Amino acid sequence: AALLPVGVLATWKVSLAVPVPVMGVGGVSSATDVLQYLLAGASLVGMGTAALADPRRPARIVRDLGRWCAREGVTSLDSVIGRLEWPR
Repeated sequence: AALLPVGVLATWKVSLAVPVPVMGVGGVSSATDVLQYLLAGASLVGMGTAALADPRRPARIVRDLGRWCAREGVTSLDSVIGRLEWPR
């Protein structure tokens, strides 16, 4: 969990600097964590330790992310990627 803010910040900085897809990793254990990476510019989000600790967690995260999309009217995650705006 301590890696999440560092990973999200790094993802945001890299996504602004390079015109290629970026993968966000570090501290992911919930759909909210995945959303933070997507908003920061990640096209792909990786999960390691949390999935090892609970092999069912990735499926729950995908389900929760789908519920969030339905609730917010999001039909494509492409519309979410890179939408985070932080002060410069």
